[in-house]
Amino acid sequence: MTVIATVQVGNDLDVVTFTPDGKFAYVTVNEDGNVSVIDVKTHSVIATVPVGSNPKGIAIIPT
Repeated sequence: MTVIATVQVGNDLDVVTFTPDGKFAYVTVNEDGNVSVIDVKTHSVIATVPVGSNPKGIAIIPT
C-alpha cells in the first residue's frame, strides 16, 4: 500500500466510508462530534457535519 495524501480532519477517528462511486469519503471524528466529508479527487475536506458526541458509524444508502 502507498500513501498518496494525508487529509487532516481531527483527532480520534473511528470510521471511514466511501460513496459507491468512490468520489467522497466520510470520516467520523469522535473527539469533535462530527463527520468530515472528503473529496477523494482533490484530497480536501469539503464539509464538516456536526452529529453529536461520539459518532460510531456511517451508512450510505444508494438511491
